[in-house]
Formats: sequence, C-alpha cells, structure tokens
Amino acid sequence: MQAKRQAETGDKVSSLCEFFQPLVNEEFIKWAENQVAYKPRRGICSTALIVWLMIFQRLNPSHTLSRAVAELKAGKVDKLRGNGKRAREDRISGNTGGYSKARSKLPVELVRLVAERIFSSLAPPDQAELVWHGHRIFGVDGSVIDLAPESEALHHAFPPGGNQKGRCRTPVVQIVVGHDLVTGAATPPHWGPK
Repeated sequence: MQAKRQAETGDKVSSLCEFFQPLVNEEFIKWAENQVAYKPRRGICSTALIVWLMIFQRLNPSHTLSRAVAELKAGKVDKLRGNGKRAREDRISGNTGGYSKARSKLPVELVRLVAERIFSSLAPPDQAELVWHGHRIFGVDGSVIDLAPESEALHHAFPPGGNQKGRCRTPVVQIVVGHDLVTGAATPPHWGPK
C-alpha cells in the first residue's frame, strides 16, 4: 500500500514539475542571476538545479533534503546539473551537505524573483475569472520567527517581542503571506520587525 502511495505521489510531483518547467527554465534563471549579480560556483549544483530541487522539496510531501538529493542521484534532473568535474564524471554523493550549502548561498533576491515569477504566472492580475465583484481576494497568513539571540545586529533590526509575561530575549521577525483564494498561489512573503 505504501509503495503504491509513493508511486502516486511521485507521479503527481513529476506532473507538477512539468507544469512549472516553462515558468522557471534555465533562460529565466540566467536572467535572474544577472539581475542580482550572482555568479554561481562551478560544480554539480547549478542555480537552476538548486531552484528545481527546492521546488521539488516544496511539492513533495516528505520535503526532506535527502529526498531531493535522491532525485538528483537517480538522474531525474540531469539536464540541470552543473558542468563541474564530479558532474562530468557522474560522481554524485548521496550526502545532503553539498546541496544544503549551495541552497544557503543562493541570494534571497534571486529566490524572490523566482517566487514572483511563479505567482504572477499562476495568478495574472488581468484575468476576469480570477476576481470576485471586481476584486482579487487574498487570505492572509502570518507568523513569527525567533532569531539567534547572540546577534546584536539582529537585536537592533528586529527588536525582541513580548507578551503578558514580559519581554522575550530573542529578536523576532514577523512574516506574512497572502494566498490568492482562486488559484491558491502564495504571494512572495513580506517580513519585518512590525
């Protein structure tokens, strides 16, 4: 039963990836790299590969780094691999460290450009069927994220919050995301101290 469910999930993820491929293709990734002046390192993890593995992780119910790396090892995203020596020799490790490190080095602005491209493609503002009484309707979801307490810069940029029991000692980021109620697409997140 579990094998059947995994196969069905894999099929759904594959079809969703096929849907997103024209939106977030290598040409767009190169454009985004130029927009944020990002020069990626040569190696297995090209920017396009990292972005695709992140999308795969988000669409996949297991959401794990190891699951994304397993897709890479299985050859399902070979055309997005970089052209470093290990990629050319097909020596891909199953460890998640390289992907994790490469993912953390992506500029936030590049990821924001990708998110905006996906959102604007899924929910274009000019389609009449996406409005209700002449207005687009969004559900709003917010949360807070506690940051590292050791950083003085974070304390200054994001002052610690508080509640009825007093002041917290960690800086707090407030984050909000809008969800288009017709398409379900999430807007790029916005955050700040207030």
